[in-house]
Amino acid sequence: VILSALEIDTDFNVNVLTGSDGVIRGAIGGHPDTAEGASLSVVVAPLTRGRIPTVVKHVNTVVTPGDVVDVVVTDQGIAVNPRRPDVKEKLEKAGLGAIKLVDSLETLFEQGDIVSLHLRLTPDNEHMIGMQYFSRMKKTAYFINTARGGLVDQPALVEALQQGCMAGAALDVYDSEPLAADDPLLQMDNVLLTPHIAGTTVDAIPRAPFLLMREVDRFLADGVTDRVVNHASITLE
Repeated sequence: VILSALEIDTDFNVNVLTGSDGVIRGAIGGHPDTAEGASLSVVVAPLTRGRIPTVVKHVNTVVTPGDVVDVVVTDQGIAVNPRRPDVKEKLEKAGLGAIKLVDSLETLFEQGDIVSLHLRLTPDNEHMIGMQYFSRMKKTAYFINTARGGLVDQPALVEALQQGCMAGAALDVYDSEPLAADDPLLQMDNVLLTPHIAGTTVDAIPRAPFLLMREVDRFLADGVTDRVVNHASITLE
């Protein structure tokens, strides 16, 4: 599974909830459950957002613990969790010890065999992915969006699929939800559509309570937890 992060630290702990200033900026959205239930969890994030570093020594709030994160991909390379030497070995054998940087989104869409979106929706990037990019894709390539539906110009995606600009698409977010019964995406054989519930899987659901159990045990044992936003207001009394 591929996930995003607001912050990730050198122990591979991931924060998707708060910024460096402690202000809540997002929602957990099944992030820890999804990572816990995956056979391989990959977190994709830039090294910085503006002037704010994404990779830090210690995250502000641990949402997904580092022991369930296998690989981190940034714009400068790949880091494999030391807990997963088997993953490192497989990546090196496959020639994936490093990533190739491209100079533009145009080049990315032209060269990618699978293009997958992993970013937040803002006023600046709404509907940013449209025909100007879809028209550049390989006819054998696939487009995936599990981030936010508003990032994509959905009519343009439909047009690109109808014209054969790509082999197919997989989506679990949409510009308008729920999809209308007559939406063209529902009629296409080369489109996979699911609800935005990646954390609700046969693997993730049984494991999710154990994430909570470990943190509760830790807190009751020594009063320490870094996975609670309002930690200062919680006591053992």
